[in-house]
Amino acid sequence: MVPLTNGGQANIAVSNTDPNLFTVPGDRITAINSLDGGLTNQEQTDSGGAILATVSKKPFTFIVETERGLNFSIRAVPRAGSGRTIQLVSELAGTPGPAKAWEESNPYESLLVSLNRAVRQG
Repeated sequence: MVPLTNGGQANIAVSNTDPNLFTVPGDRITAINSLDGGLTNQEQTDSGGAILATVSKKPFTFIVETERGLNFSIRAVPRAGSGRTIQLVSELAGTPGPAKAWEESNPYESLLVSLNRAVRQG
């Protein structure tokens, strides 16, 4: 388990000879992005994890994005050896589906007006 805050970064040893599995408990990984081409293969699992492979021998960085809006920066440090299973754990669980949908469906100004009216009316 790797504890992370939303937007945080961690140095994580990964195998460069076998695939590695990344998961975020209670969430689904929706995207993995690496600008420097360190990942040779990535595949989503049915349970919301991501299987990643690299043949790189030098450290590289990739970004993990989740369904609940969490983002993590991972500095992968490749090493020969068995593939690893890595859980990225955050205390911030992101915005759950129904709350997120409600927040995004209401324009900010309308929300302020309705809150103001509710406060005045008691």
